[in-house]
Amino acid sequence: NKEQGTRNKEQENLPMLSVIIPHFNRSRLVRETIASVKVQTRGDWEILLVDDGSSPEERAALDSLAEERIRVLDRVDGEKGPSRCRNLGADAARGEFLLFLDSDDLLGPTCFVDRLEAAENEPDFDLWVFPAGTFVETPGDSEQLWGTMDLNRNDAERFAGGDAPWHTSSPLWRSAAFRDLGGFNERILYGDDADLHLRALLVPLRIRQFPDRAADIFVRRSDEARITNTLDDTLLHSRRVRLEEGNRLLREPKIPLRLREIWEGQHLVEAEFLLFRNRERADIESVLSLWRDAYSPPTLRRLIVTSYVQFALLTRNRAYLLLRLARRLAIAVLPRAYFP
Repeated sequence: NKEQGTRNKEQENLPMLSVIIPHFNRSRLVRETIASVKVQTRGDWEILLVDDGSSPEERAALDSLAEERIRVLDRVDGEKGPSRCRNLGADAARGEFLLFLDSDDLLGPTCFVDRLEAAENEPDFDLWVFPAGTFVETPGDSEQLWGTMDLNRNDAERFAGGDAPWHTSSPLWRSAAFRDLGGFNERILYGDDADLHLRALLVPLRIRQFPDRAADIFVRRSDEARITNTLDDTLLHSRRVRLEEGNRLLREPKIPLRLREIWEGQHLVEAEFLLFRNRERADIESVLSLWRDAYSPPTLRRLIVTSYVQFALLTRNRAYLLLRLARRLAIAVLPRAYFP
């Protein structure tokens, strides 16, 4: 009893951590996520499960998980998707700190204590960023990290160029800083985490990274169904919205030219993504139209990009060697940011 009293006292002295989990029809997996929270060695925590319109059976399964420290909320307005759910959870959170988990992430047992102690020891920051690992069945069955932090590289350029150095679950957020930033962009379904972290870097928020720590959060890499593994019309629209929102964000005069060039290049990256997944010409042209309208590229560059894409459309399923040759020529004459 004395030992239990000491542990309770330690937890009373720790600030509360609010764990926010968006959910859509994955109650079996989210049970495992919640179990990994419950075995944390230290920390005062709460979980906010935010359901995004699951089936009645899945929604009932969430209710069975509710208890004193686990609240179940519903997204009843706004854009469907994890961004709205995460913002609702953050609005309802009572903790001084926030941690965003996907509904299939798992935590290492010392995640909370390690992160909260880091925040206590270095309090002059807005978010503290830690490595995330990956797993297939159980944490430890993969040595691959989700992204790699490198203090010698420009993180804003990496996020803009599609080379995200950290995951949605990597940061421990100070609640006030997250809210001041405006939370997740609810228009973005795909790439919402990269958008959030890019904005945090541009403000700039005070960010402390711990690249040499062991991973304390593990991201599932399996065949489980997830919306970002599809390319339906909803996700296709969201990818275009991501480009539009990035164009708006990086239009400010204070934004470095190099960062704008990298984001401009993402339009051709997206066009090639659609091209090599056999999307319709109209889908690809919509991305190029967005690029032309936002950047007014020089006539020669516009001609080269248009010619390359048109040639690729003709040869992608017929003469792949010719397509590879055309791509090499495009790489040789277009800016490096177009082919990161």
